[in-house]
Amino acid sequence: YSLSMKIYPNLSFNNLRSLCLECPDENLFAPRFNLLQRVSSIRTLIKLHVDSVILPQHLSEIQSYPCATVNTSLRELSLKLHRSWRSYVFRQGETEADRRAIDLCSQCILQNCFYVFSGLQCFTSLNARYCNFLISEWGKSLMPLINAKNAQSLDCHALPALERLDICMNGTAAVPFLSFLNDLAIRQEPFLNLRHLTLHIKCEQQTFDSLLRHHVTAFMQNAKSLQSFQLFVNWNLEWHVESHMVSVLSVLSHLPKSLQHFSLTSQYKLWQATNDVLYENNSKKNESQQLVQKLCELSIEPHNLCSISLPMWLIHPSHRNYLEFYFGFHNKLEKSTCFPQRIGGDPCICRDRAYVMGFV
Repeated sequence: YSLSMKIYPNLSFNNLRSLCLECPDENLFAPRFNLLQRVSSIRTLIKLHVDSVILPQHLSEIQSYPCATVNTSLRELSLKLHRSWRSYVFRQGETEADRRAIDLCSQCILQNCFYVFSGLQCFTSLNARYCNFLISEWGKSLMPLINAKNAQSLDCHALPALERLDICMNGTAAVPFLSFLNDLAIRQEPFLNLRHLTLHIKCEQQTFDSLLRHHVTAFMQNAKSLQSFQLFVNWNLEWHVESHMVSVLSVLSHLPKSLQHFSLTSQYKLWQATNDVLYENNSKKNESQQLVQKLCELSIEPHNLCSISLPMWLIHPSHRNYLEFYFGFHNKLEKSTCFPQRIGGDPCICRDRAYVMGFV
């Protein structure tokens, strides 16, 4: 029951459980397609993926989108919203007002989807080519889903909580989003029970350092059911400006007892990469030693941790041998090398070399 297709005039399938709609040159959420109403009528549908272009001129159409019937059977929703390749590459007449209109279009689409598919357990916002991280207020976009779940529960409908999020965003959007998740965790929102959280963030290193030290740490303290946390960061500036060891140490000191997998992955431009530039002086050596000590402590503390993945450049060269011996002696260490990867349409992006440490 898996289908990959372009949109058809009359979409009517019985027993359909998975649907993939890929049309990167069309706005599938335009009223003329009536996508949400058509899809919401498929009561057996569990998984939905939509790839659609968003343009500024679509704002008025999307804001006047007709209300669709609520469908509580859908459990997994994946969206890939992006601007057209012409507007991204050539910037043909794109103004700040256009970018704001695209942001409002994306938020409107999300809110409509969350209102219709209130039974969601898993939501993914894929990093599309030419996307440029469209949505700026993720908390505002997710709140309709929480409200819809609460409203449906009053009508005696047993709906599952939201358990998995995989989202791409700018660094400026990540701070209020993590604050939003933290506030819901503090008040123990019954329909937000995050077990898996993955964030793809593009930001400057100063923003990332504050994000780690204050907002990720605070969220970790209150995320009682979190099992896996993955953070992918794509630097806007040179990757070796700051070390972030103190901030990473703060996060590792406040991991929830339920956490099983923690991963921090950095990505950078190939031409910016150099070997151990960060450690031309010894100012960061003590911080690196504290980080290694914390990792060793975690290996003997009682918890549910299975693995931690960290960029290799976080560890001072003089401490790497000890870390490799400590974890490698029991075959609990893997080293992943850097490799080119297309990220956001950029062919010159590399993932950093990383240590993957096992704790089982």
